[in-house]
Amino acid sequence: MPLDPQLAALLAAPADDAAPPASFAERRALFASELAAIDRPGPAIAQEHAITLSTRNRPLDARLFRPAMPASSNRPVMLFFHGGGWIQGSSATHASLCRHLAHHGGFDLLSVDYRLAPEHPFPAAFEDALDALRWLYEDGAGAELHSPDIVVAGDSAGGNLAAAVCLAAPGEGLPAPQAALLLYPALDLANRTGSRETFGRGYWLDTLDELIAHYVPTPAQRLAAEASPALAPTLAGFPPTMLVTAGHDPLRDEGIAFAVRLMADGVRCTLANEASMIHGFLSLHGAIPAAERRLIAIAQQFGRFVRAD
Repeated sequence: MPLDPQLAALLAAPADDAAPPASFAERRALFASELAAIDRPGPAIAQEHAITLSTRNRPLDARLFRPAMPASSNRPVMLFFHGGGWIQGSSATHASLCRHLAHHGGFDLLSVDYRLAPEHPFPAAFEDALDALRWLYEDGAGAELHSPDIVVAGDSAGGNLAAAVCLAAPGEGLPAPQAALLLYPALDLANRTGSRETFGRGYWLDTLDELIAHYVPTPAQRLAAEASPALAPTLAGFPPTMLVTAGHDPLRDEGIAFAVRLMADGVRCTLANEASMIHGFLSLHGAIPAAERRLIAIAQQFGRFVRAD
């Protein structure tokens, strides 16, 4: 299916002739400013504020979102990990997306700022993600995050972290999350799929190999399930999962293959391939009406998915 026409027009806009960022700090600032330029605030929510998680290894900054709906002691809690290729992004860059997920899905949502590569390569981000899940189980009640239904979610690199903690939690003595929402996740950092060969350049994902190398510099480490969840020997016991891919995305094929494996291993899984979209399309909801419609629908569908479990 061809690209959504408005998305194609956005991608065809003349590129900025400015020199490329000279440092990772500049690269992160540019990423944030580009998203802010096309962003919209999203739906009104009841509460949004910064919070610090006192985890066993280090404090982690996070942002808490509560929807404007009647409070409930059993409203599901979503632990969200932002995308950005493991090198950029934050709870701030993804705040509007999180407001949509919280409001339309009916979740108390905790978005975590994990350590970024290359200053903090693998397994730093994974360890932070796992520590955040442990904090939620052990100390979340102190922040009135006391639902028995804890779910994880993430987009792109954040989807990688969400999947990795689902696999790792039982071995760490933690309950597995009740469900997972994986949005165009990076799941296999060691192998090239057909879609990665087709779409691995352009469409705002110019150098996937570079991003992977910054996060997991050693090729042998990319074979570990903590880095490449798709390489886990079994997915039996993985939480019920809703997985979203995009038709024009380097990560499309590994997402579809992961969903097929989940179903083969007896895991309840819903797969939605948004055929006319690109990687990261949900972050474009402020500029692309079709992306906003899909974001709302995905949030609502996942809310129903969790409550039906």
